[in-house]
Amino acid sequence: MKVVNCTWELTNIGKKTCEVSIVPDEIINKSIIEDLSKEYEYVVVKANSTNAQNFFILSELGFSFIEAQLAIQKNISQETILTDSVLNHFLKNSSLMKIETDEDLHSVLNNMTPNMFTTDRIYLDTHFGAEYSLNRYKNWIKTEFGKNTPLYELIYKGSNVGFIMYKSEENAVDALLGGIYEKYQNRGLGILLPLVPYMIQDHPDWYCTHISSNNMPVWKMYERLHYSITNFEYVFVKHNCI
Repeated sequence: MKVVNCTWELTNIGKKTCEVSIVPDEIINKSIIEDLSKEYEYVVVKANSTNAQNFFILSELGFSFIEAQLAIQKNISQETILTDSVLNHFLKNSSLMKIETDEDLHSVLNNMTPNMFTTDRIYLDTHFGAEYSLNRYKNWIKTEFGKNTPLYELIYKGSNVGFIMYKSEENAVDALLGGIYEKYQNRGLGILLPLVPYMIQDHPDWYCTHISSNNMPVWKMYERLHYSITNFEYVFVKHNCI
């Protein structure tokens, strides 16, 4: 088991937090988890789907299932033209605008509203909710922006409709987080997120990201562009009084 003391979450959600990752075929050590529950107010456990025994152990220890995280990717090196006319329509009317200044960063943050991330596990958790979810995303963006991680706004027909933040390494792009602003949601614009690699000036060979099982409409959009699932993790959480 790998245990990470998530010190940043104290600012984001106001709780001393740790995250535990269980490698495939590993059986959870109950005593370690029990000790962590005495030390941390909020414990997150990510367990691979290959060992169901761990799910029963976590249930015995008082953990609740909150989501599954899907790692997805696509090789687009040979795909320079989209044959789907609807996708082409969105692509032709969309672009990325890089956020360069603190003023532009604040504009992105101000466009983010409490009900923007309704499928986020922090949003859905009754111990937290919308304001905590929003605060966590804003802090995440500010931290990464301070590290010079590229941040872009999604432009559709001249309007700033969302954002995307990603890291590039050689010929691969890893999308860290992104979303459509609340006032533009429910208009089918979520399709812009899987179209991001086609908007990048130097098209990457590979594009990957993570999505939540709580957000199946977005997964369907990635599926439409033939993204593949490369990993599947169940996420369990526990709130402790310490």
